[in-house]
Amino acid sequence: MSTPCVNVENVFFHYNLQKQEETIADLSFTAERGEWLAVVGHNGSGKSTLASLLVGLRAPSSGSIYINGIELTEESKWELRSHIGLVFQNPENQFIGTTVKDDVAFALENQNMPYHEMKQRVNRALEMVGMSRYADHDPSRLSGGQKQRVAIAGLLALQPAIIVLDEAMVMLDPKSRQEFMHFLHDLRKQQQLTIISITHDMNEAEAADRMLVLQKGSVKEIDRPAQIFQREDWLDVPFIEALRRKLKERGSAVPDQYMTEQEMMRWLCR
Repeated sequence: MSTPCVNVENVFFHYNLQKQEETIADLSFTAERGEWLAVVGHNGSGKSTLASLLVGLRAPSSGSIYINGIELTEESKWELRSHIGLVFQNPENQFIGTTVKDDVAFALENQNMPYHEMKQRVNRALEMVGMSRYADHDPSRLSGGQKQRVAIAGLLALQPAIIVLDEAMVMLDPKSRQEFMHFLHDLRKQQQLTIISITHDMNEAEAADRMLVLQKGSVKEIDRPAQIFQREDWLDVPFIEALRRKLKERGSAVPDQYMTEQEMMRWLCR
């Protein structure tokens, strides 16, 4: 059996050690290579705290996190940051360089990478995200979707195995969000990336392979999105599922089970 890309074992985290209440409580899950795992839950459930734990910005109070089989510790986190990267909801918080190519090169420069190799990696990363022609642009003057692509390029230049998205699509308009989703799915297939997407958007969560529902810092459920949406009526649901339920309420002979967009379109056109 292959080693999971991400393995979280019995993790606890307290912001205030003097208080008994944990933000993360006995959390365990895995993510496999090439998998898209969506993490959902109400505000205060521990989603963003989990993101910071996975990339070593915070350390668990107890328990262990393994990235590609290596335990994430104070000593190993610098090495492991080349394996896993985080994209915030506002990519401007990550911009350092005065041009797009300088920003993508920043982390590589910190590794003292030879110029020739660094240039190749920067050019390749910008090509992968469709931003080559913006290489000399000021990143602060790009659109929201373009900024997110540059933030992703900065990670891809490091050639990570895992990308963590912390509400990374929340600032995008619907069209940009859809384009960004398609881009990430294509990128995942090309690079066999593992994506962990922390989100409030159930249309985003629906596109994942599996969905992890956090409740008070613990795993309430982890399963395929369709199964969870069918069982958990307290969760918001994607637009198509909301439409199916509304049609059902109005007496339509719509199927009882959860439907994807393609299934709904076939049913409407039958």
